[in-house]
Amino acid sequence: MKKIRVVPVIMALMLVLSACQSGVTDVAPEEQTPVSANTETVEAVEQGTEENSASESQAASEENATSSEAMDEESTAAFPVRDEKIPPYAFDLLDGSTIKLDEFEGKVLVLTFFTTWCSYCEKEIPELQKKYEEMDDLAVIGIDVKETEKELTPYLERHGVTFPVVMDEDGQISQLFYVTGFPTTVFISPEGTLVGSVPGYLEKEQLLGYIDYTRTYQPETPSE
Repeated sequence: MKKIRVVPVIMALMLVLSACQSGVTDVAPEEQTPVSANTETVEAVEQGTEENSASESQAASEENATSSEAMDEESTAAFPVRDEKIPPYAFDLLDGSTIKLDEFEGKVLVLTFFTTWCSYCEKEIPELQKKYEEMDDLAVIGIDVKETEKELTPYLERHGVTFPVVMDEDGQISQLFYVTGFPTTVFISPEGTLVGSVPGYLEKEQLLGYIDYTRTYQPETPSE
């Protein structure tokens, strides 16, 4: 197989958890948020108003700080953090069995978040299936978001999907990984470290590049 050379610095910059990275995605109509056109800044006229606003702002900051300190450690640890090991999530598969992400340590693990109505997923899913069949050190898990088994089953049959598929019916899994559009692809290293996610459709060469990068990825801060 032809090897793709990837510049680590460029790949590191592209592999970020933020969904603000440019990419071609489909977003469900009900999830699109209109942006307010009113950007006017209102300034306080009287000194008393300014002081009152400052006092309220300080009180709000103190309240937020107290709330943050009171957060349960277990709940904050539930979210994946880049350059750290993925929590031992367990997901129910379409066939009724359960799968754990830590089962795939030793392989590059790709999570692909998709929907059946996403036109770009139609292009990316077959390429992921092909790589899944070709690469012994690659594991792929499909995560279908907010759809029914009736919608999903014929879609998987049509594309000949054989990698495991999870139904994220309530969208909680996609929220864990900050997914805002489809497809979104998450890359996890053979050591179980979250490398990052890429929103938008990936061309064949891009997908290969990210897989190669993830295969040898070393976190900047070693996991504890």
